[in-house]
Amino acid sequence: MSTANHPQTDGQTERANRTLEDMLRNFVSPHHDDWDEHLTAAEFAYNASVQASTGFSPFRLNYGQEPHTPLSLAAPTAGTASADSETAPAFLERMARDITAAKQHLLKAQERQAKHANAKRTEHTFHVGDQVYLADSFFAHTSPSNARAEHATHKFTPRQHGPFKVLEVVTPVALKLQFPEVWKNIHPVVHVSHVKLHNDGSALFPTRNPAPPPDPDIIDGEAHYEVQEIRNHRFLRGALQLQVKWKGHPDHENSWLPYTQLQEDLSKGFLNKIVKAYERRTKQPRTWMKLKS
Repeated sequence: MSTANHPQTDGQTERANRTLEDMLRNFVSPHHDDWDEHLTAAEFAYNASVQASTGFSPFRLNYGQEPHTPLSLAAPTAGTASADSETAPAFLERMARDITAAKQHLLKAQERQAKHANAKRTEHTFHVGDQVYLADSFFAHTSPSNARAEHATHKFTPRQHGPFKVLEVVTPVALKLQFPEVWKNIHPVVHVSHVKLHNDGSALFPTRNPAPPPDPDIIDGEAHYEVQEIRNHRFLRGALQLQVKWKGHPDHENSWLPYTQLQEDLSKGFLNKIVKAYERRTKQPRTWMKLKS
């Protein structure tokens, strides 16, 4: 545990907290209201995974063996069977060997980490047309209003947004990015310290083709996209607006639409369905729609 205002604990705790945050960030809901429901599974997964520094899992170093799971009971390995039947002296001897090996691995890990920390940073030259991710730290003072759901917390928000296309290399350390239309009030020129080059993985996985966003339906010459859910709400000049998540599109393309427009474009049954789902998810009282007219 660390204090909220001054979280300066030891480095090992800081690193463990970051790992736990990364694990939960991939499973929490967009509203970040169910993170505590994933803690038990995250704890077990963390303790059962082999640590890069020690070469062993925490379960192995603490208890001498991995805990049984439905998979290990259904298909036990040779190592599991021998660990269950070995004598106490053999168990202690194996534990001593594992701890000695873990200490040696830690020394090598320290040397490896020091080498990487002291190495010179490789400067990357960006070009027009590159796809880059934008760090969430860029929005420390101007957070985009469409990228956060109701009840969402900063700790579980994505660390990167995008990818975005580089429109212009203003200077070697400043890039102009192609932001979505809803970010028109945010200056598109950013420092290179806030961006990270997008790697689509096509070189390592040539057969993997990520599905592109679905094409809109053209009705009366206008493009109509499929609504997935409601993420947030607000009142602008007394009129209710809803933050709409478009199906198959990233969160930075979420849109704020007037409730009256959604009434015109969506069927009454579907609109009531997503409104009720939003109320149930955020535990909003019905009074939040009192100014919808």
